Amino acid sequence: MVLYTKARKGGFLKKIFINLILYCWILVFLQVTTYKLLKMSKLSNYIKETMEEMKHVSWLTKKQTIMFSVLVIIISLAVAAYLGFFDYILSLGLKGIIGI
Repeated sequence: MVLYTKARKGGFLKKIFINLILYCWILVFLQVTTYKLLKMSKLSNYIKETMEEMKHVSWLTKKQTIMFSVLVIIISLAVAAYLGFFDYILSLGLKGIIGI
């Protein structure tokens, strides 16, 4: 298979060189394409396996989800109040020491 056939005077080596460059580019293109296809294959396998595993997950009921969400909100507010209280006390103590 000859990709480049037009050559001028003394162009035999030039023709070989150009064909060699074109063949190299074709090989690089094929390798990159193959790599991307394999990577996509791995990605599709990962997605298929993940979907299969998701079937084995035991999901919470709606009532449990609401109950745990409310619990997280209450605990978050309690921690915020606790930290805010000690921040206020320590800032008062620091103001008293510095005398601002």
